[in-house]
Amino acid sequence: MGAPSVVFLPTGTLFHERYRVLRGIKAGAMGAVHEARDERTHGLCALKVMLPGVLEDAVLRDRFAQEARITGEIRSDHVVRVTDAGIDQITSMPFLVMELLHGEEVGAMLKKRGHIPIDEALVYLGQVAFALDKAHAGGIVHRDLKPGNLFIAERDDGSPCVKILDFGIAKIVSEGTNSNMTQAVGTPTYMAPEQIAGKSSQIGPATDIHALGHITYTMLTGEAYWQEEAREHGVYALIRRVVEGPEEMPTARALRRRGMVLPAWFDGWFARATALHPEDRFQRATEAIAELRDQYAESGPDSFRMNLTIPLVRRSDAPERPLEEASTTRASVALIQASTPPAPPPARSRWTTAALVTLVCSVLTLVGGLGVRALVSAGPLSVARAGLPDTVPLPPIAAGEAPRTELAKPASPSSPSSPLEVGAEGVEVEPSPAAGTPAAAQTTALPGKTGSPGQTVRPASTQAPPPTKSTGTKSTRKPYEPPSSID
Repeated sequence: MGAPSVVFLPTGTLFHERYRVLRGIKAGAMGAVHEARDERTHGLCALKVMLPGVLEDAVLRDRFAQEARITGEIRSDHVVRVTDAGIDQITSMPFLVMELLHGEEVGAMLKKRGHIPIDEALVYLGQVAFALDKAHAGGIVHRDLKPGNLFIAERDDGSPCVKILDFGIAKIVSEGTNSNMTQAVGTPTYMAPEQIAGKSSQIGPATDIHALGHITYTMLTGEAYWQEEAREHGVYALIRRVVEGPEEMPTARALRRRGMVLPAWFDGWFARATALHPEDRFQRATEAIAELRDQYAESGPDSFRMNLTIPLVRRSDAPERPLEEASTTRASVALIQASTPPAPPPARSRWTTAALVTLVCSVLTLVGGLGVRALVSAGPLSVARAGLPDTVPLPPIAAGEAPRTELAKPASPSSPSSPLEVGAEGVEVEPSPAAGTPAAAQTTALPGKTGSPGQTVRPASTQAPPPTKSTGTKSTRKPYEPPSSID
Protein backbone atom coordinates (compact mmCIF):
# COMPACT_ATOMS: atom_id res chain seq x y z
CA MET A 1 0.00 0.00 0.00
CA GLY A 2 2.99 2.30 -0.02
CA ALA A 3 3.50 4.76 2.82
CA PRO A 4 1.81 3.91 6.14
CA SER A 5 -1.57 5.55 6.67
CA VAL A 6 -2.86 7.06 9.91
CA VAL A 7 -6.34 5.91 8.84
CA PHE A 8 -5.83 2.37 7.59
CA LEU A 9 -4.10 -0.45 9.39
CA PRO A 10 -0.73 -1.48 7.90
CA THR A 11 -0.92 -4.19 5.28
CA GLY A 12 -0.10 -7.61 6.73
CA THR A 13 -1.23 -6.73 10.26
CA LEU A 14 -2.82 -9.61 12.15
CA PHE A 15 -5.74 -7.93 13.89
CA HIS A 16 -7.41 -9.52 16.91
CA GLU A 17 -5.11 -12.52 16.39
CA ARG A 18 -7.37 -13.69 13.55
CA TYR A 19 -7.85 -11.21 10.67
CA ARG A 20 -4.96 -10.54 8.29
CA VAL A 21 -5.24 -7.05 6.75
CA LEU A 22 -4.84 -7.11 2.96
CA ARG A 23 -5.68 -3.52 1.99
CA GLY A 24 -7.67 -0.46 2.99
CA ILE A 25 -11.00 0.04 1.25
CA LYS A 26 -12.69 3.15 2.62
CA ALA A 27 -12.60 5.49 5.61
CA GLY A 28 -15.80 7.03 6.98
CA ALA A 29 -16.86 9.29 9.83
CA MET A 30 -16.31 6.68 12.53
CA GLY A 31 -14.10 3.97 11.12
CA ALA A 32 -12.05 2.52 8.30
CA VAL A 33 -12.97 -0.58 6.31
CA HIS A 34 -10.32 -3.06 5.20
CA GLU A 35 -10.26 -6.17 3.11
CA ALA A 36 -8.98 -8.96 5.34
CA ARG A 37 -8.59 -12.72 5.40
CA ASP A 38 -9.90 -14.84 8.24
CA GLU A 39 -6.93 -16.99 9.26
CA ARG A 40 -9.25 -19.63 10.71
CA THR A 41 -11.57 -20.10 7.73
CA HIS A 42 -9.28 -18.65 5.02
CA GLY A 43 -12.28 -16.68 3.75
CA LEU A 44 -12.22 -13.03 2.74
CA CYS A 45 -14.13 -10.53 4.83
CA ALA A 46 -14.56 -6.80 5.46
CA LEU A 47 -12.95 -5.58 8.68
CA LYS A 48 -14.23 -2.27 10.05
CA VAL A 49 -12.33 -0.70 12.94
CA MET A 50 -12.98 2.57 14.73
CA LEU A 51 -10.58 5.35 13.80
CA PRO A 52 -7.97 6.17 16.47
CA GLY A 53 -9.00 9.83 16.58
CA VAL A 54 -12.52 9.05 17.82
CA LEU A 55 -11.75 6.30 20.30
CA GLU A 56 -12.27 8.63 23.26
CA ASP A 57 -15.67 9.85 22.04
CA ALA A 58 -18.22 7.90 24.08
CA VAL A 59 -21.11 8.78 21.72
CA LEU A 60 -19.29 7.47 18.65
CA ARG A 61 -18.27 4.33 20.50
CA ASP A 62 -21.91 3.72 21.35
CA ARG A 63 -22.90 4.23 17.70
CA PHE A 64 -20.23 1.80 16.57
CA ALA A 65 -21.50 -0.84 18.98
CA GLN A 66 -25.08 -0.13 17.94
CA GLU A 67 -24.25 -0.78 14.31
CA ALA A 68 -23.05 -4.28 15.20
CA ARG A 69 -26.21 -4.93 17.19
CA ILE A 70 -28.67 -3.62 14.59
CA THR A 71 -27.14 -5.24 11.53
CA GLY A 72 -27.08 -8.51 13.43
CA GLU A 73 -30.78 -8.23 14.31
CA ILE A 74 -32.14 -7.51 10.82
CA ARG A 75 -32.41 -10.73 8.83
CA SER A 76 -32.47 -9.58 5.24
CA ASP A 77 -30.50 -10.20 2.07
CA HIS A 78 -30.37 -6.43 1.66
CA VAL A 79 -28.58 -5.67 4.93
CA VAL A 80 -24.88 -6.44 5.31
CA ARG A 81 -24.32 -9.61 7.37
CA VAL A 82 -22.12 -9.24 10.47
CA THR A 83 -20.09 -12.30 11.46
CA ASP A 84 -18.02 -11.00 14.37
CA ALA A 85 -17.77 -7.93 16.62
CA GLY A 86 -15.87 -6.91 19.73
CA ILE A 87 -12.93 -4.90 21.09
CA ASP A 88 -9.38 -5.85 20.25
CA GLN A 89 -7.41 -6.40 23.47
CA ILE A 90 -4.08 -5.16 22.10
CA THR A 91 -5.23 -1.91 20.45
CA SER A 92 -8.49 -1.36 22.42
CA MET A 93 -10.15 -0.65 19.06
CA PRO A 94 -13.78 -1.70 18.54
CA PHE A 95 -14.27 -3.68 15.34
CA LEU A 96 -16.87 -5.31 13.10
CA VAL A 97 -16.35 -8.19 10.70
CA MET A 98 -18.81 -8.26 7.81
CA GLU A 99 -19.30 -10.03 4.52
CA LEU A 100 -17.07 -8.65 1.78
CA LEU A 101 -19.12 -7.03 -0.97
CA HIS A 102 -18.15 -6.76 -4.62
CA GLY A 103 -19.76 -3.96 -6.58
CA GLU A 104 -20.15 -0.21 -6.11
CA GLU A 105 -22.18 2.33 -4.20
CA VAL A 106 -25.07 4.10 -5.91
CA GLY A 107 -23.31 7.41 -5.36
CA ALA A 108 -20.24 6.24 -7.28
CA MET A 109 -22.45 4.76 -9.97
CA LEU A 110 -24.21 8.10 -10.51
CA LYS A 111 -20.89 9.93 -10.84
CA LYS A 112 -19.87 7.60 -13.65
CA ARG A 113 -23.17 7.17 -15.45
CA GLY A 114 -24.95 10.46 -14.84
CA HIS A 115 -28.30 8.90 -13.95
CA ILE A 116 -29.98 5.51 -13.64
CA PRO A 117 -32.76 4.53 -16.09
CA ILE A 118 -36.20 4.10 -14.55
CA ASP A 119 -36.44 0.31 -15.12
CA GLU A 120 -33.09 -0.30 -13.42
CA ALA A 121 -33.86 2.19 -10.64
CA LEU A 122 -37.13 0.42 -9.83
CA VAL A 123 -35.20 -2.82 -9.23
CA TYR A 124 -32.86 -1.14 -6.77
CA LEU A 125 -35.59 0.89 -5.06
CA GLY A 126 -37.80 -2.16 -4.64
CA GLN A 127 -35.05 -4.01 -2.80
CA VAL A 128 -34.28 -1.01 -0.59
CA ALA A 129 -37.98 -0.65 0.27
CA PHE A 130 -38.25 -4.33 1.18
CA ALA A 131 -35.27 -4.06 3.57
CA LEU A 132 -36.66 -0.85 5.12
CA ASP A 133 -40.01 -2.52 5.82
CA LYS A 134 -38.18 -5.28 7.68
CA ALA A 135 -36.14 -2.79 9.70
CA HIS A 136 -39.20 -0.67 10.51
CA ALA A 137 -41.14 -3.75 11.59
CA GLY A 138 -38.35 -4.38 14.09
CA GLY A 139 -38.54 -0.81 15.42
CA ILE A 140 -35.36 0.38 13.64
CA VAL A 141 -35.09 3.61 11.64
CA HIS A 142 -31.92 4.10 9.58
CA ARG A 143 -31.96 7.97 9.64
CA ASP A 144 -29.12 8.41 7.13
CA LEU A 145 -30.27 6.89 3.88
CA LYS A 146 -28.44 8.32 0.86
CA PRO A 147 -26.83 7.02 -2.35
CA GLY A 148 -23.51 6.56 -0.53
CA ASN A 149 -25.14 4.10 1.87
CA LEU A 150 -26.67 1.90 -0.84
CA PHE A 151 -24.27 -0.70 -2.24
CA ILE A 152 -25.07 -2.60 -5.45
CA ALA A 153 -23.53 -6.04 -5.03
CA GLU A 154 -23.63 -8.85 -7.57
CA ARG A 155 -25.01 -12.32 -6.94
CA ASP A 156 -23.51 -15.47 -8.38
CA ASP A 157 -26.00 -15.42 -11.26
CA GLY A 158 -25.05 -11.83 -12.11
CA SER A 159 -28.26 -10.26 -10.79
CA PRO A 160 -27.95 -7.13 -8.60
CA CYS A 161 -28.50 -7.17 -4.86
CA VAL A 162 -28.76 -3.88 -2.98
CA LYS A 163 -27.22 -3.74 0.48
CA ILE A 164 -28.02 -0.97 2.96
CA LEU A 165 -24.88 0.18 4.79
CA ASP A 166 -24.05 2.16 7.92
CA PHE A 167 -26.63 1.71 10.67
CA GLY A 168 -24.31 3.60 13.02
CA ILE A 169 -26.75 6.46 13.64
CA ALA A 170 -29.93 4.42 13.37
CA LYS A 171 -32.65 5.01 15.92
CA ILE A 172 -34.17 2.21 17.94
CA VAL A 173 -37.74 3.43 18.40
CA SER A 174 -38.30 1.45 21.59
CA GLU A 175 -35.32 3.24 23.14
CA GLY A 176 -36.28 6.74 22.09
CA THR A 177 -35.49 8.16 25.55
CA ASN A 178 -31.78 7.76 24.87
CA SER A 179 -30.27 11.27 25.05
CA ASN A 180 -27.99 10.49 22.12
CA MET A 181 -31.04 10.20 19.89
CA THR A 182 -32.06 13.86 20.34
CA GLN A 183 -29.34 15.00 17.98
CA ALA A 184 -30.36 15.79 14.42
CA VAL A 185 -27.81 13.66 12.61
CA GLY A 186 -27.81 12.78 8.95
CA THR A 187 -27.03 14.17 5.51
CA PRO A 188 -28.85 17.50 4.97
CA THR A 189 -29.81 16.92 1.32
CA TYR A 190 -31.74 13.77 2.33
CA MET A 191 -32.85 14.65 5.86
CA ALA A 192 -36.51 15.05 6.80
CA PRO A 193 -37.76 18.28 8.44
CA GLU A 194 -38.35 16.51 11.76
CA GLN A 195 -34.72 15.41 11.81
CA ILE A 196 -33.37 18.90 11.24
CA ALA A 197 -35.68 20.34 13.89
CA GLY A 198 -34.45 17.71 16.37
CA LYS A 199 -37.98 16.41 17.00
CA SER A 200 -36.98 12.98 18.20
CA SER A 201 -40.54 11.94 19.02
CA GLN A 202 -41.54 12.36 15.35
CA ILE A 203 -38.65 10.33 13.89
CA GLY A 204 -39.98 7.04 12.59
CA PRO A 205 -40.41 5.00 9.42
CA ALA A 206 -41.72 8.07 7.59
CA THR A 207 -38.29 9.67 8.08
CA ASP A 208 -36.67 6.96 5.97
CA ILE A 209 -39.50 7.19 3.41
CA HIS A 210 -38.76 10.91 3.03
CA ALA A 211 -35.14 10.05 2.22
CA LEU A 212 -36.28 7.30 -0.16
CA GLY A 213 -38.28 9.87 -2.14
CA HIS A 214 -35.23 12.09 -2.52
CA ILE A 215 -33.04 9.11 -3.44
CA THR A 216 -35.52 8.26 -6.19
CA TYR A 217 -35.22 11.76 -7.64
CA THR A 218 -31.42 11.55 -7.43
CA MET A 219 -31.28 8.21 -9.22
CA LEU A 220 -33.52 9.38 -12.07
CA THR A 221 -31.89 12.78 -12.62
CA GLY A 222 -28.29 12.34 -11.48
CA GLU A 223 -28.27 14.95 -8.70
CA ALA A 224 -30.05 15.58 -5.40
CA TYR A 225 -33.12 17.81 -5.45
CA TRP A 226 -31.43 20.24 -3.02
CA GLN A 227 -28.08 20.26 -4.85
CA GLU A 228 -28.62 23.74 -6.26
CA GLU A 229 -29.30 25.25 -2.83
CA ALA A 230 -26.47 23.28 -1.23
CA ARG A 231 -23.85 24.56 -3.69
CA GLU A 232 -24.97 28.17 -3.82
CA HIS A 233 -25.99 28.88 -0.22
CA GLY A 234 -24.31 26.33 2.04
CA VAL A 235 -25.57 24.03 4.75
CA TYR A 236 -27.33 26.56 7.01
CA ALA A 237 -29.42 28.10 4.23
CA LEU A 238 -30.10 24.59 2.95
CA ILE A 239 -31.47 23.56 6.34
CA ARG A 240 -33.90 26.48 6.22
CA ARG A 241 -35.15 25.41 2.81
CA VAL A 242 -35.59 21.78 3.83
CA VAL A 243 -37.74 22.81 6.79
CA GLU A 244 -39.90 25.07 4.59
CA GLY A 245 -40.23 22.51 1.81
CA PRO A 246 -39.58 22.57 -1.95
CA GLU A 247 -40.87 25.46 -4.05
CA GLU A 248 -40.09 24.22 -7.55
CA MET A 249 -41.81 21.16 -8.93
CA PRO A 250 -39.38 18.24 -9.35
CA THR A 251 -40.39 17.81 -13.00
CA ALA A 252 -39.52 21.44 -13.74
CA ARG A 253 -36.24 21.29 -11.84
CA ALA A 254 -35.19 18.03 -13.50
CA LEU A 255 -35.81 19.52 -16.96
CA ARG A 256 -34.17 22.85 -16.17
CA ARG A 257 -31.01 21.52 -14.55
CA ARG A 258 -30.54 18.05 -15.99
CA GLY A 259 -32.51 17.98 -19.25
CA MET A 260 -34.51 15.06 -17.84
CA VAL A 261 -38.19 14.76 -18.77
CA LEU A 262 -40.24 13.27 -15.93
CA PRO A 263 -43.99 12.54 -16.22
CA ALA A 264 -46.42 15.01 -14.67
CA TRP A 265 -47.64 12.46 -12.12
CA PHE A 266 -44.16 12.31 -10.58
CA ASP A 267 -44.82 15.68 -8.90
CA GLY A 268 -47.70 14.19 -6.92
CA TRP A 269 -45.73 11.09 -5.99
CA PHE A 270 -42.71 13.12 -4.85
CA ALA A 271 -44.95 15.50 -2.89
CA ARG A 272 -46.44 12.64 -0.91
CA ALA A 273 -43.16 10.82 -0.32
CA THR A 274 -41.44 13.98 0.95
CA ALA A 275 -44.38 15.74 2.64
CA LEU A 276 -43.45 18.15 5.44
CA HIS A 277 -45.50 16.24 8.01
CA PRO A 278 -44.66 12.55 8.59
CA GLU A 279 -48.32 11.52 8.76
CA ASP A 280 -48.89 12.79 5.21
CA ARG A 281 -46.28 10.47 3.67
CA PHE A 282 -46.62 6.88 2.51
CA GLN A 283 -47.12 4.51 5.41
CA ARG A 284 -44.61 1.91 4.18
CA ALA A 285 -41.60 2.04 1.91
CA THR A 286 -42.93 -0.79 -0.27
CA GLU A 287 -46.19 1.15 -0.68
CA ALA A 288 -44.27 4.15 -2.02
CA ILE A 289 -42.33 2.11 -4.59
CA ALA A 290 -45.41 0.10 -5.60
CA GLU A 291 -47.20 3.38 -6.37
CA LEU A 292 -44.19 4.55 -8.38
CA ARG A 293 -44.13 1.30 -10.34
CA ASP A 294 -47.88 1.36 -11.04
CA GLN A 295 -47.82 4.93 -12.29
CA TYR A 296 -44.86 4.15 -14.54
CA ALA A 297 -46.67 1.12 -15.97
CA GLU A 298 -49.51 3.42 -17.05
CA SER A 299 -47.37 6.24 -18.47
CA GLY A 300 -44.91 4.00 -20.33
CA PRO A 301 -41.13 4.08 -20.81
CA ASP A 302 -41.19 7.27 -22.91
CA SER A 303 -42.43 9.25 -19.90
CA PHE A 304 -38.87 9.18 -18.52
CA ARG A 305 -36.38 10.42 -21.08
CA MET A 306 -33.53 12.82 -21.71
CA ASN A 307 -34.12 16.05 -23.62
CA LEU A 308 -30.87 16.46 -25.50
CA THR A 309 -31.72 20.04 -26.50
CA ILE A 310 -31.38 21.24 -22.91
CA PRO A 311 -27.81 21.95 -21.72
CA LEU A 312 -26.96 20.06 -18.56
CA VAL A 313 -25.83 21.77 -15.38
CA ARG A 314 -22.64 19.80 -14.99
CA ARG A 315 -20.85 19.04 -11.76
CA SER A 316 -18.48 21.76 -10.69
CA ASP A 317 -14.77 21.06 -10.70
CA ALA A 318 -14.46 23.05 -7.47
CA PRO A 319 -14.39 21.04 -4.24
CA GLU A 320 -17.84 20.44 -2.84
CA ARG A 321 -18.99 21.68 0.52
CA PRO A 322 -18.71 18.86 3.09
CA LEU A 323 -22.44 18.05 3.05
CA GLU A 324 -22.20 14.28 2.76
CA GLU A 325 -20.77 13.95 6.24
CA ALA A 326 -22.49 16.98 7.75
CA SER A 327 -24.72 16.67 10.79
CA THR A 328 -26.71 19.19 12.75
CA THR A 329 -28.08 19.52 16.27
CA ARG A 330 -30.87 21.48 17.89
CA ALA A 331 -28.34 24.12 18.89
CA SER A 332 -27.27 24.70 15.30
CA VAL A 333 -30.90 25.03 14.20
CA ALA A 334 -31.50 27.60 16.92
CA LEU A 335 -28.39 29.46 15.78
CA ILE A 336 -29.73 29.56 12.25
CA GLN A 337 -33.08 30.95 13.38
CA ALA A 338 -31.45 33.59 15.58
CA SER A 339 -28.53 34.79 13.52
CA THR A 340 -29.24 34.24 9.84
CA PRO A 341 -30.37 37.53 8.23
CA PRO A 342 -33.47 37.43 6.05
CA ALA A 343 -32.83 36.58 2.44
CA PRO A 344 -32.74 39.60 0.09
CA PRO A 345 -35.78 40.11 -2.12
CA PRO A 346 -35.54 38.38 -5.49
CA ALA A 347 -34.12 40.42 -8.34
CA ARG A 348 -36.65 41.84 -10.79
CA SER A 349 -36.79 39.69 -13.90
CA ARG A 350 -36.19 41.04 -17.37
CA TRP A 351 -39.88 40.53 -18.20
CA THR A 352 -41.00 42.59 -15.21
CA THR A 353 -38.50 45.35 -16.01
CA ALA A 354 -39.67 45.55 -19.61
CA ALA A 355 -43.28 45.68 -18.49
CA LEU A 356 -42.53 48.51 -16.06
CA VAL A 357 -40.78 50.55 -18.76
CA THR A 358 -43.70 50.03 -21.14
CA LEU A 359 -46.22 51.08 -18.49
CA VAL A 360 -44.30 54.26 -17.61
CA CYS A 361 -44.00 55.23 -21.27
CA SER A 362 -47.73 54.64 -21.77
CA VAL A 363 -48.63 56.80 -18.78
CA LEU A 364 -46.34 59.61 -19.96
CA THR A 365 -47.87 59.44 -23.42
CA LEU A 366 -51.39 59.70 -22.00
CA VAL A 367 -50.56 62.60 -19.68
CA GLY A 368 -48.68 64.46 -22.40
CA GLY A 369 -51.50 63.95 -24.88
CA LEU A 370 -54.10 65.32 -22.45
CA GLY A 371 -52.04 68.42 -21.72
CA VAL A 372 -51.37 69.30 -25.34
CA ARG A 373 -54.97 68.56 -26.37
CA ALA A 374 -56.17 71.35 -24.07
CA LEU A 375 -54.01 73.82 -26.02
CA VAL A 376 -54.11 72.45 -29.56
CA SER A 377 -57.10 71.09 -31.42
CA ALA A 378 -55.90 68.16 -33.43
CA GLY A 379 -57.39 65.23 -35.29
CA PRO A 380 -57.06 61.63 -33.94
CA LEU A 381 -54.39 59.13 -34.93
CA SER A 382 -54.79 55.38 -35.36
CA VAL A 383 -53.85 53.88 -31.98
CA ALA A 384 -53.16 50.23 -31.20
CA ARG A 385 -52.96 48.40 -27.83
CA ALA A 386 -52.25 50.50 -24.73
CA GLY A 387 -51.79 53.70 -26.73
CA LEU A 388 -48.91 52.41 -28.84
CA PRO A 389 -48.87 54.06 -32.34
CA ASP A 390 -49.70 51.81 -35.25
CA THR A 391 -49.93 54.02 -38.36
CA VAL A 392 -49.75 57.81 -38.56
CA PRO A 393 -51.47 59.32 -41.67
CA LEU A 394 -49.70 62.56 -42.60
CA PRO A 395 -51.84 65.50 -43.87
CA PRO A 396 -51.01 67.01 -47.29
CA ILE A 397 -48.53 69.89 -47.18
CA ALA A 398 -49.14 72.86 -49.44
CA ALA A 399 -46.27 74.56 -51.17
CA GLY A 400 -44.46 76.90 -48.86
CA GLU A 401 -46.31 75.60 -45.78
CA ALA A 402 -44.45 74.26 -42.75
CA PRO A 403 -45.34 70.65 -41.88
CA ARG A 404 -47.48 70.00 -38.78
CA THR A 405 -47.58 67.07 -36.42
CA GLU A 406 -50.97 65.95 -35.05
CA LEU A 407 -51.24 64.38 -31.60
CA ALA A 408 -53.13 61.24 -30.68
CA LYS A 409 -56.12 61.21 -28.37
CA PRO A 410 -55.80 59.02 -25.29
CA ALA A 411 -57.02 55.48 -25.66
CA SER A 412 -60.63 54.96 -24.60
CA PRO A 413 -61.42 52.78 -21.57
CA SER A 414 -62.89 50.18 -23.87
CA SER A 415 -59.61 49.74 -25.72
CA PRO A 416 -57.83 46.43 -25.11
CA SER A 417 -55.10 46.75 -22.53
CA SER A 418 -51.65 45.24 -22.44
CA PRO A 419 -51.22 42.04 -20.38
CA LEU A 420 -49.92 43.79 -17.28
CA GLU A 421 -51.05 43.42 -13.70
CA VAL A 422 -50.31 46.08 -11.12
CA GLY A 423 -50.32 44.91 -7.54
CA ALA A 424 -48.69 45.50 -4.21
CA GLU A 425 -45.58 43.58 -5.29
CA GLY A 426 -45.07 45.68 -8.46
CA VAL A 427 -45.81 44.92 -12.08
CA GLU A 428 -46.19 41.28 -13.05
CA VAL A 429 -46.21 40.26 -16.69
CA GLU A 430 -47.07 36.96 -18.35
CA PRO A 431 -45.40 37.18 -21.80
CA SER A 432 -45.68 34.58 -24.48
CA PRO A 433 -42.45 32.65 -25.01
CA ALA A 434 -40.35 33.85 -27.91
CA ALA A 435 -40.32 31.75 -31.03
CA GLY A 436 -37.73 28.99 -30.84
CA THR A 437 -37.41 29.20 -27.07
CA PRO A 438 -37.38 25.65 -25.60
CA ALA A 439 -40.04 24.84 -23.05
CA ALA A 440 -37.36 23.82 -20.57
CA ALA A 441 -36.16 27.41 -20.35
CA GLN A 442 -39.35 28.34 -18.48
CA THR A 443 -39.31 27.55 -14.75
CA THR A 444 -42.58 26.14 -13.45
CA ALA A 445 -43.61 27.55 -10.08
CA LEU A 446 -45.83 25.79 -7.55
CA PRO A 447 -49.59 26.37 -7.67
CA GLY A 448 -50.62 29.51 -5.85
CA LYS A 449 -47.49 31.48 -6.68
CA THR A 450 -47.37 34.52 -8.99
CA GLY A 451 -47.40 33.54 -12.62
CA SER A 452 -48.14 29.89 -11.90
CA PRO A 453 -50.56 27.86 -14.03
CA GLY A 454 -54.17 28.25 -12.99
CA GLN A 455 -53.76 31.77 -11.60
CA THR A 456 -56.08 34.40 -13.07
CA VAL A 457 -54.33 37.46 -14.51
CA ARG A 458 -56.40 40.63 -14.15
CA PRO A 459 -56.39 43.23 -16.94
CA ALA A 460 -54.21 46.25 -16.33
CA SER A 461 -55.61 49.52 -15.16
CA THR A 462 -55.14 52.47 -17.50
CA GLN A 463 -54.03 54.63 -14.60
CA ALA A 464 -50.69 54.60 -12.92
CA PRO A 465 -50.55 52.55 -9.70
CA PRO A 466 -50.28 54.43 -6.40
CA PRO A 467 -46.79 54.32 -4.94
CA THR A 468 -46.34 51.51 -2.46
CA LYS A 469 -44.10 51.58 0.55
CA SER A 470 -41.95 48.55 1.08
CA THR A 471 -42.22 47.13 4.57
CA GLY A 472 -38.91 45.26 4.28
CA THR A 473 -40.47 42.07 5.59
CA LYS A 474 -39.79 38.75 3.97
CA SER A 475 -42.71 37.19 2.14
CA THR A 476 -44.06 33.96 3.63
CA ARG A 477 -43.33 30.96 1.48
CA LYS A 478 -46.22 28.52 1.15
CA PRO A 479 -45.43 24.86 1.93
CA TYR A 480 -45.11 22.41 -0.91
CA GLU A 481 -48.46 20.55 -1.10
CA PRO A 482 -49.34 17.62 -3.37
CA PRO A 483 -51.89 18.33 -6.11
CA SER A 484 -55.50 17.31 -5.57
CA SER A 485 -55.22 14.57 -8.17
CA ILE A 486 -52.56 12.62 -10.01
CA ASP A 487 -52.78 12.60 -13.78
